[in-house]
Amino acid sequence: MEISAHKSQKTQNSQESLTVLEVNEQIWDKRLIGYLAGERGINHKLALKYLKHIKYKNLKTGKTYDTLGFENDSGDYECRDKYFKGILKAPNSENISAAKDITYIPGRDKSSLAIFEGFMDFLSVLTRKGEAALAPDVIILNMINMRRRAIDFIKQSTYQRIYTFFDNDSAGHKTTEMFKEELGGRLRPQNHLYSGYKDYNAFHYGGLK
Repeated sequence: MEISAHKSQKTQNSQESLTVLEVNEQIWDKRLIGYLAGERGINHKLALKYLKHIKYKNLKTGKTYDTLGFENDSGDYECRDKYFKGILKAPNSENISAAKDITYIPGRDKSSLAIFEGFMDFLSVLTRKGEAALAPDVIILNMINMRRRAIDFIKQSTYQRIYTFFDNDSAGHKTTEMFKEELGGRLRPQNHLYSGYKDYNAFHYGGLK
């Protein structure tokens, strides 16, 4: 019963009652590691470079929870675990509420860029490659509505090749077309690599079964 109540509480759109208590560099919680490895197929040792262990509290119920946090460029955390998908405001943030934003990760190849919808797709690519970083610069949208923010960012750059890893759904296809229209022949859509799956993580995890 605790799990079902936990799930209902944590999937609500409004998260104003959730406050971050701790941000830990090391992910020690076995449930979080199990979620990454068992339900997402992610090598948690590779993921440690990018994820934080977030402990937060529901101010309405007084209960505390643990989740995985991926920092965006506004300093807040895109969070995931088995029961929660949302964004939490960083403890020292000056924002009134948690800010949605992209995440930019610099690479060593400044002529290329890889763009992902979510960080689980990014971590899936790293896991399949067995590498802790990708050669090109990386942008994670963190939500599809951040595509305009990403395009504006890219237009200020000189990338020659732009690899997109968007979902195989209507929103993903629409985003791909939008990027093609605005960025032209530099775009290299990669969704054919995971044709038949909604996203790269689903493709990656499906191949492990």
